[in-house]
Amino acid sequence: EQTGESPTLHRNMINRIISLKLPSHTYASASRDGTIRFWGTGLEHLKTVSVREANLHYMKIHHHRKSMPGARSLIATESSAKPGSKRLWITDMCPMTLSGRLAVSAADRSIAFFDLFTMDISCRILNLPHVPTSLCYHIGTSGGEQHGVLCFGTQDGHLHTFKVKKDFVFPEGLKDDGKPAFPYWEGRSEYLLKCGVLQYSCCKVATDWITKVICVPDIQPNVMTCSLDGTVKFFNVEKNKAERTYPTKKARRNANAVSPVHSLVYVRAAKCMASCGVSRKITTWNPHTCTVMSVLNGHLAPIIALEVDEFGGRLISLSMDKCIRFWDVSTWKCLQIASDQTNYRPDNTITAMMWDPAMQSLVTAGNRLKVWHHVGNDSGEETTSHDTGCCAALYNDKFQQIVSCSSEDVKVWQIESGQLVFKFDELHGKEKITTMAFDWSMRRLITGAHDGSVKMWNFSNGSQLKEFLREEAADSDAEEDDDKPYNALEGMEKRLKHENDTEVTSVKYILEQGGDNEIEHRYIVSVGWDKKIRIFLDDDEEETGPNRTMPSPGFSGHNDDILCVVHCGSRLLATGSYDGEIVVWSLA
Repeated sequence: EQTGESPTLHRNMINRIISLKLPSHTYASASRDGTIRFWGTGLEHLKTVSVREANLHYMKIHHHRKSMPGARSLIATESSAKPGSKRLWITDMCPMTLSGRLAVSAADRSIAFFDLFTMDISCRILNLPHVPTSLCYHIGTSGGEQHGVLCFGTQDGHLHTFKVKKDFVFPEGLKDDGKPAFPYWEGRSEYLLKCGVLQYSCCKVATDWITKVICVPDIQPNVMTCSLDGTVKFFNVEKNKAERTYPTKKARRNANAVSPVHSLVYVRAAKCMASCGVSRKITTWNPHTCTVMSVLNGHLAPIIALEVDEFGGRLISLSMDKCIRFWDVSTWKCLQIASDQTNYRPDNTITAMMWDPAMQSLVTAGNRLKVWHHVGNDSGEETTSHDTGCCAALYNDKFQQIVSCSSEDVKVWQIESGQLVFKFDELHGKEKITTMAFDWSMRRLITGAHDGSVKMWNFSNGSQLKEFLREEAADSDAEEDDDKPYNALEGMEKRLKHENDTEVTSVKYILEQGGDNEIEHRYIVSVGWDKKIRIFLDDDEEETGPNRTMPSPGFSGHNDDILCVVHCGSRLLATGSYDGEIVVWSLA
């Protein structure tokens, strides 16, 4: 259930959401507009940091360094630019918990390291060979001491890995002559060690854009990448090579085409990986043998993100059409579907998603943040939509709502959230409701009951519009002779027979059009246990009897209870009975 929305907007789409302890629980969002914004758990805006302005401030402080040639002229150019005229597209960010920093990658082929508490840049890496697209950080140990491991993938399929001390200071990334730094770093381990960089390596793991890099401590090797080339690689940081690939070479050869992968997660409860992408499917597979375990279908657009609720045992998927699905990790069945109806700009889609285990909530973002809280049954008891069994369910495409009916009431539900909108009680008094249908406009609801009554209701407010009276020839014809002795047993049998033959099993609204698409006839048809078909005119009267009853006297019809009815067009009607017989009737 959606419970909150940030009042402040980014000027462009949000690429990443993370949660931080600063020291209170805080959300941070990184956007294509070049800003990082911080939010409270109630989505109140706390602070905005511009990466461009932070870089400018950093250059003013460190312009004297030899590794920053031309810094003075660059500062003058940047300072004279209008505010907001140059925005730096942020591609990703991740917290470096051991160092207390925030790594932020940008489309200018740089990574800036912010102090998490002051949000000033402490050091940077500039002039990377390619744009970094995904960041990942985890803590490792060597010689009994902890160190941080920063991994990032690039748009050309390379994976860069840094092992850094707690207090690291990267060189600017430029030689004195301004050439890229990475060739310059090779073979200079002593120089890097002084900067706090224990190890640097780079490996080509994909042939296309790396979309996500993750670390899973439960699996070895523990660093995984997914790419638009359709592969997932298991990367060994120590050996600087990919040890396993999903799908395997044999699976790739057998497949007609390999679908680009957008995201992957590890589902600890099921001990499997889950990946998704352009194929609109979620594939769960064994991380050790790289064999497929199951395929989840249901999304109608490419899937862009996956998250795992470990406590609730749910896999959460997000597609480009703003549809969010929740899957049970024990059965892989879809538990719930949620849809975001908000219009985002400049792209009307959700671009980022994060599951917050501390708050047990889902955070999504377009150009603003939204929080979705799980509404569950805390008692652990099984919940039902009705107190008695459902006898009918309809979908109203005008209002995008589901209408369900039990013997006691009719309830209307929102299809996206599953919320109850309103309900109708005692529509037929104490009699059980047995069937229902919509009229052609989807604004009126028709219900039938066990006593043979049929009524029409205003779907918006639940008020009764009309009652269709049942024709009772047995009651209106011959009256009993007063002189005839009363037989109590015979009277009881007649009443029981009458009660057992009255139930309406199906109602149907029929709209027939004449020439030039003009409406020619509007009927309500009811069938039931008495083996008769009653046709009512849809007129302006509040009470109306059947315009026609079939079969007509002298003609034969069904020999058993009629259970269903359908309009066949061309003034034809088909009915089916309990004994398996289908009869076609003419409405002419």
